[in-house]
Amino acid sequence: MEFEDVLMEVGDYGKYQRNLIMIFLVPAASLLPWFSMNVLFMVSVPDHWCSVPELSAFNLTLEQQRSLISPPNEHCKRYNISYMDILDIDNTTVSNASMTPCDQGWQYDETYWDETASTKWNMVCDDSHYNSFILTMYNVGSIIGTPIYGSLSDKLKLHNRWRQINLKQ
Repeated sequence: MEFEDVLMEVGDYGKYQRNLIMIFLVPAASLLPWFSMNVLFMVSVPDHWCSVPELSAFNLTLEQQRSLISPPNEHCKRYNISYMDILDIDNTTVSNASMTPCDQGWQYDETYWDETASTKWNMVCDDSHYNSFILTMYNVGSIIGTPIYGSLSDKLKLHNRWRQINLKQ
């Protein structure tokens, strides 16, 4: 007897198969992307700029602070100036100042996320390559783990089936 003969005997797609699909496959297909795409949100890098703690002593808006810290579209360097001297003379603009790397950490835009892996471990600027590394390791883990867990599942299923047969005897 061939497998196709068994399928002909059992019958085609019916109520039982439709119920299996609706009860198991539709919920699984709806929920699994939430878990697999979670890592993208974890390593997302929000807008960031150099942290300058001495600016917190002044009553400046976030935009004023950012314009004093660095030019637009510059995330990894700040002006090499004494902010206290500039703010003591009520000047909120910077002109022709040299740039220096961020040496006191970063501030992050918390509009969409309070904290991500990138913000928690400061994976920005010189350490931004770690975000790609995390995504790569996540996918490598999936490539390695899927066959291992698949074969482990098959072995457990066979072991349970073998126990059922032995218990019946």
